[in-house]
Amino acid sequence: MALTHVTHRTGLVMPVQAIAAAAREHGIDVILDGAHALGQMKFNLAELGIVFAGYNLHKWIGAPLTLGFMYIAPERLADIDPDMGEQHFPLNDIRARTPYSTPNIPALLTLPLVFEEHLAMGGSAAKGARLNYLRNEWVRAVRDWPGIEVMTPDDPRLYCAITSMRFTRHADQQVMVDRLLNEFNLFTVVRSGAASGPCIRITPGLTTTAADIAALIKALDQLR
Repeated sequence: MALTHVTHRTGLVMPVQAIAAAAREHGIDVILDGAHALGQMKFNLAELGIVFAGYNLHKWIGAPLTLGFMYIAPERLADIDPDMGEQHFPLNDIRARTPYSTPNIPALLTLPLVFEEHLAMGGSAAKGARLNYLRNEWVRAVRDWPGIEVMTPDDPRLYCAITSMRFTRHADQQVMVDRLLNEFNLFTVVRSGAASGPCIRITPGLTTTAADIAALIKALDQLR
């Protein structure tokens, strides 16, 4: 079963440990997509009960595009076939499970410094605290405003930096995203696919300031 740790649509943090435990009761393995979890949340794959996972390194770790990694629990490595024609690594090496293609050497060479900087900032705990603070600043301000519906819950177990909302008095959310950019210089994105319809994803970055968040709150108030 493919499971996303943090949904890219609304930022909802899934209860991975409970879902993985329920899946195991039925003999189902979980393959975890951790793209938005790595770098802004502290977690332990063994405690979550995850044996297969994939991550990228450009979202919250800060590495160049194209870099990522996969995780296979050592005791399950034999359950995954090597890549077709693999001749470079022994069968007990996880690298035998990846395609042997031309690597992006310049990007790979950045990783020691990338990880050093990530840890120097305080790692996922510090980054997550900063991002959650920025997220909470705007969500608390607009949560109860008529004309705005915040899609992501306020239970601290269930959110991270990403939170989505919609303008309830405007049918086309893309028009509102365009207005946020063109009229207020605020970059947001529309995400479709949520059960309750299209929404606007708002994601602060580590360099986002409190003044930026204040500008967002003012813009949402004017546009609602």
